[in-house]
Amino acid sequence: MTVWDKYWQKTKFDEDKQTISNLKNSHFWEDLRQEALAKFGSIKKLKIIELGSGRGEISLLFALEGANITLVDESQFALKEAKKLYHKFNCNVRLSRKDLFDLKKDNYDIALSFGLAEHFKNEKRAEIFKKHYDSVRKGGMIVLSVPNSNSFPYRLYKSLTTILGLWKYGVEIPYSEKELKKIAKGLKIESYKIYRSSFLNAFYHFLIINPLKLLGIKLKERFMGTKVLNKYGYALIFVGTK
Repeated sequence: MTVWDKYWQKTKFDEDKQTISNLKNSHFWEDLRQEALAKFGSIKKLKIIELGSGRGEISLLFALEGANITLVDESQFALKEAKKLYHKFNCNVRLSRKDLFDLKKDNYDIALSFGLAEHFKNEKRAEIFKKHYDSVRKGGMIVLSVPNSNSFPYRLYKSLTTILGLWKYGVEIPYSEKELKKIAKGLKIESYKIYRSSFLNAFYHFLIINPLKLLGIKLKERFMGTKVLNKYGYALIFVGTK
């Protein structure tokens, strides 16, 4: 059983409505939604594929606005959880259990991933971007959210849990903006943006919520909309056009 099979099999998801509501009210989702609307005019009937999808929570927000969603993951447990989540929100979804590197070229409007590319080393870090690029049609959009190497709340939490033997996500190597720009240049993507997620969210999540969770104290996630110190936010979100 892989690291991710174990994760999806053991993790309990009992606050789906709150989780999706939090995502829907986040600046991250609003920025992504506006990018899609600016490019395509409407989200309804867009063909969207999410790679290494897990439960496909962000794609679910697109599905709720009428997009056609395909989720691809190697873990049968992840796809099982995805099926339950989409059913709960009365949304259709196509599920595909497949190795991402076996994917063929396709013509989706948008290819997405959230927390995927950082789990690869060496040349595969750029290759996973190419898999997104090859999955969309000319004029299509690729979106990859990856951990930010400048995010010291994330780096501190990861180091601590690794030392304590509590890190459960396997290999995870964050990206710098410099590396993202180099990958974009290699793929000849001239039109792209790199968004940064909220530093305050990273601080709250990695230095307050997660450490307290290790002690058995559970606090609610919060999404704080601010641009203060976002150079140190958890995520870099790459949005590019083919």
